[in-house]
Order: sequence, then C-alpha cells, then structure tokens
Amino acid sequence: GGNSSEVLEELEVSTSLDLNATGIALSFVFGLNRQHQLECSIATITAFVVILCGTLTSSCVVCRGSRVRSGHNEARETAEMLPRDFLQKGTLSNAAQDISSPQGRLWAAALIFASVLLFFSMYPFWLYRSWSPWVRGMGPEHGVFQCWQERLVRTLWVVLPNLGFMFAAVIPSLSDVKGFSLALTVVHNICAPLSMLLVMVMETVQLTFGENAHLVDDQITAGQQIRLAVLLLAWVAGFGFVAVQTYLFLCPNTRYRIALLSYFCEVSGMCLAFMLPALAGVENLIQQAWDESVLQEAAHFMAGFHGFGVNSR
Repeated sequence: GGNSSEVLEELEVSTSLDLNATGIALSFVFGLNRQHQLECSIATITAFVVILCGTLTSSCVVCRGSRVRSGHNEARETAEMLPRDFLQKGTLSNAAQDISSPQGRLWAAALIFASVLLFFSMYPFWLYRSWSPWVRGMGPEHGVFQCWQERLVRTLWVVLPNLGFMFAAVIPSLSDVKGFSLALTVVHNICAPLSMLLVMVMETVQLTFGENAHLVDDQITAGQQIRLAVLLLAWVAGFGFVAVQTYLFLCPNTRYRIALLSYFCEVSGMCLAFMLPALAGVENLIQQAWDESVLQEAAHFMAGFHGFGVNSR
C-alpha cells in the first residue's frame, strides 16, 4: 500500500511538471506568433504611409500645373517640372519619370521601400485568414496548417507584385524614347499595371472567397466591412483610370482636367490597394491590445485540448 501511494505521488508530480513545461512551450509558441503578426502589422502600415507620402510631391506639381494653364504665372516654374506629354499620358509614372526631379526621386524611393517592406513581411501568411473553403480537414485555421496549393498562391501573391513594383520604381517610363531605350518603357508598362492588377485580384479573392465576406452579410466583422469598402473604391478608381487612359490613347487631349482625372484615379487606386494590408495590420494591433496574455491563451488551449481528449474517449 505504501509503495503504491508513493508511485501515484511521483506520477502526479511528473504529470504536473509535464503540464507546466507544455504550458510554457505553448506560451512561447503563441508569443512568437503574436510577435510575427506585430512585425507584419508595422511593416504594412509603414508601407502604406510611405506610398501615401511618396505621391504628395507629384500631386502638388500636377495640381500647380493646372494653375499655370488657368493664367497663374507664379506657378509656371513648378509646371515646367512636368513632361511635355503629360497632357496626353496623365499618369503618375509620367509625372515622376525624371529621377533627378524631386517628385521622381521621392516616388521611386517610396515605391521601392514600400515593396521591400511588404515583400519581407509575408503579410498574406500572417495577417489574413486561411481560405475557409480549404480549411476543412486541414487542421486549425492558421497559416502553418494551410494546404500546399494555398501556400503556393500566397507565395506568388507576395512575391510577384512586389517584384513588379520594384522593377517599375527603378525602370522609368520615359517620354520620346528611341532605340533600346524603348525597352525601359516596355518593362515599366508591363510590370506596373500587372502588379497592381494581381494585388487587386488577390485582395478580392481573399475577402470574397477566402473569408466569405460580403457587404450585405451581417456576420462579417467591422474590419472586413472597412476592407470591403476600400476594395470597392479601389476597383472604381482602377476602372476609372482604365476608361480615361483608353480615351487618351484613342483621342488627342487638349484639356488638362482629363489628364488630372487620369492621374488622381491612378494615385487613388494605388493608395487604396496599399491601404488594404495596412487595415488588416491595424485590425491585428487592436485585437492584440484586447487579447488575453499568452499564458492565459496557453492555459485555455490546454484545458480545451484535455477536455476534447476526455470527451472523445
């Protein structure tokens, strides 16, 4: 009898030590997960702020250019910073094509830094939910349990657009090019719109397919509603830019307002696209501020796990 009681006490102590070690290990894992999400949130928010600030100088130059055409001679020096064919092109790439100009240097630096931040943050894995139609049977809803097809798509999502933006930033779309210099314009005109289109398509897939979020759905969160509204505005700006660009491509333009409309449709669409991961980052920061500690999260996880194990016997 005495030997059996001693054995039971030793087993209880051993089990308690194992549970404590497991709890500490789980807390460490949950803490690392939160740290990765925190770093990713900071990177996406910073990238959006950098992009927004990078467009300010070009926007000021473009707006002051309209004042010159309205008879304000004091802005003529600023308007001369615009390319001669801006009236027919009406794009941010055209307005900031000269890397030696203030707007060109600031925009190129902003686009490169923002793309690098998003590239290394790997935000599609850390900030966005796993795609609900593919979660069933794959384990808990976390990036490490995603199937290989989803992980491949998310890898292409974070790599291809940001590489395209980097190329577009360092390779300008020049005016009046001839010979091999035309290759620069071709590369830029391929990388910039395709990268933007891929970002928009993947953000749409994430919200509508992956998270099954719709504006008329009462089950979505406030964060999803805001992201859906921003996504819709980004698509409107994108279609508006394409429509005006089609007109500028087919018809000679003599009105500065049309070029101005094309420019701000592009700038608005790009800023809204970069805002989407930033909004997910803000939502994550708010959630972390209200979440319980990692020790409590580990304790609840272990309690639920052991309860599941008892009930399944």
